[in-house]
Amino acid sequence: MAFIYQSRYYDPSDQTPPGNCFQACVATIFGLALSEVPDEADSWKPGMSASDSWRAYWPRFCKWLQARAVGYVEIRAETFVDHDSSLYVPCIASGPSPRDPSILHAVVIQYKRIDRRTVGPDWLHDPHPAQTWLADKQIETVGYFCSKPPKLVPVVEGTRK
Repeated sequence: MAFIYQSRYYDPSDQTPPGNCFQACVATIFGLALSEVPDEADSWKPGMSASDSWRAYWPRFCKWLQARAVGYVEIRAETFVDHDSSLYVPCIASGPSPRDPSILHAVVIQYKRIDRRTVGPDWLHDPHPAQTWLADKQIETVGYFCSKPPKLVPVVEGTRK
């Protein structure tokens, strides 16, 4: 896995685009250059709140994923299910930024088995050059990429043989 670093960082001014840690995490997981992943800054306008910027970006990002037959599932960290299929799979963990806990930061992790009964995060890549991960290593959400099956044709009742 080649680690891709963000090229833009959080600035509290609403006159500068948001940081691109999420874009760098996606590029890292997919093995792409930063420029090959949609940039939230392209959906941002001066004066836009962080949540409005994200809402404007999200449909473009989903369309990009759809072109690759990939989906993205994000879950709250406390709902993580200890199942072998979810272990050792790189994913995006989001939580409070150590530089400003009022904003979110994204990093690449994978869950690993620590012992027979315990699963915990294996911290793989922080796209910020400070390498300070998440504030108190507090994971709020975990996002997994998954392949999307071909479009299924619904079966009409009584036609299945």
